[in-house]
Amino acid sequence: MIRPAWVLLGLFCVGSCAGGESLETYPSLSETRGAQAAFRSIQRRFFDEDEPRRPLLRPSLERFLDRYPSDPRAGSVRILLAWVFILEGKQAEAERLISFARASAAPSDRDFAQVAAARLLLARQAPEAAFAKLEPLIGKLVDADERLLYSELRLQAALASRRFAEALSALSSYLAATPADLGDRARARAESAVKSLPNADLESSLNDLDAKARLGALAPPEVWLRRVVRERLIRRAVDDKDEKLARRLLDSHPGLARRNDLSSELLKLAASASSSAQGEGNFIGLALETGDPDAERRSASVARGLSEALSASQPGRASMTLVVKVADAHGVGATLSELASAGALALVTGVTDTSAEQAATWAVSGSAPVLLVRDTPELVVSDLSFVLGTSDIDQLDAIHKELTRRGLSKWARVGSGGAECRATPERAGAGRFPAKNWQANGVEALTILGPRSCVMELLSEVRTLRYTPLLALGLEGAEVLHTLGKRGIALGAGNFPSLKPGVDAAPDFYEALGHDAGVLLRAAWAKLGSSPRPTDAAARAAQLAQTLAQVSARLETTDTSGFGGKRRLGRRLSVRQAP
Repeated sequence: MIRPAWVLLGLFCVGSCAGGESLETYPSLSETRGAQAAFRSIQRRFFDEDEPRRPLLRPSLERFLDRYPSDPRAGSVRILLAWVFILEGKQAEAERLISFARASAAPSDRDFAQVAAARLLLARQAPEAAFAKLEPLIGKLVDADERLLYSELRLQAALASRRFAEALSALSSYLAATPADLGDRARARAESAVKSLPNADLESSLNDLDAKARLGALAPPEVWLRRVVRERLIRRAVDDKDEKLARRLLDSHPGLARRNDLSSELLKLAASASSSAQGEGNFIGLALETGDPDAERRSASVARGLSEALSASQPGRASMTLVVKVADAHGVGATLSELASAGALALVTGVTDTSAEQAATWAVSGSAPVLLVRDTPELVVSDLSFVLGTSDIDQLDAIHKELTRRGLSKWARVGSGGAECRATPERAGAGRFPAKNWQANGVEALTILGPRSCVMELLSEVRTLRYTPLLALGLEGAEVLHTLGKRGIALGAGNFPSLKPGVDAAPDFYEALGHDAGVLLRAAWAKLGSSPRPTDAAARAAQLAQTLAQVSARLETTDTSGFGGKRRLGRRLSVRQAP
């Protein structure tokens, strides 16, 4: 059953919605100027009103036509009155006025009459005919209010006629036509529309938007729409336990929405799904670490960056597939063995100190190169292990040198080795951090080695206390530096932190590390494509490791272009000031 068109078509109500029809006085100047003022008042109120309230404007519309029947604006007023008649169920009267407007000498009146005719068709439960009448008007309407009305009507007609691909296109146009002051209402309607669309159409739209984003061409409404579509697909994959959908989202990226609470659940589902590339031995294996919130969050970030880099277009090369297996920190060795036995070209893991050290130990006698996300003083680096990250010790050293340079001697640590980011408050409503003690003791700076959520919660607590220490962020969490104002600094490395064009949320450090891992692996695999490959597994692993050690590529987290023959990715840490 098709829902009445006004349910989804109500436009936007401002302060004038509160009362009923009020008397209007027109300027007693020339008739032309009086008509102009009266028309502007009617037009503003008509397009600002929710559709069910537009019949309240009928007295004003009829009064205008009685007083200014030959004014050039009378054609537009007749169309608005026809719209009111449609809402009142007076279809014959509406059709008469629409026919009159179609015969107008003004092209704008004739085009807007077509929009009203489509609205009449929707009222008659004929959405297919309404959509067909609207399609020829794409790009023809000049007036911004009429264009917004047209965009929403086209969206409704597409949804009602189950033209879902066209509905997504109409949705993008509708968002683009919406002025900034009406954006919240439009986005709420857009989210409602997205919920009604099938998975296949949402996936197709997401792929199109991703392809466009790689060209840096997404407009702000498209950036927002891509995020909403992605999050809807993630929610459906998790709620429906749809392993295949989760697998497709992960393989194609960006199936994992940044800062989405379901990222880890999606990764677990994807890890359960089979991949055709796994049997062919032409894939990269990711040991997804679970059992700890930090590990799961970091794993999700690494997977985002890794899957994006592996699926990026490269001349003459097909995308490389990412295969995910779930592991806990102490069982990562067994998971790496399973992936290597299935034919993984290389492995990525180690988002916590424990798993990094376990994986490094496995690599000493392993059968595939392993890229380790974390660096620790205890790592045993061998021929098959490559270290991507920077240790907490190195980050703390860089931050403390900067604090000393600034003459700040009293500082406290949050995160690694300091106050816990997830500490339980002593009582309901209390803060998570000992900020009052820091303030009382004159602590001048807070060093934070923790994620975005930790930084933002700490910032909220110190602001509540009107406490203004310098906040010094490590690499994890540095992507929110711009929110800190003048009392914030953060470590940076290479192009990180940054916000690329067409991206709706800044990548965190672990996502950037995953990206660099994928870029280096693709470059190494491309270089090996023209070389003879050994049949022995150990020889193949050694060949890829040697190539990986020497290959060069443009990276995000370092100014260097690769490992440079070593097993640790060189990186110079710098200090960035909040803008």
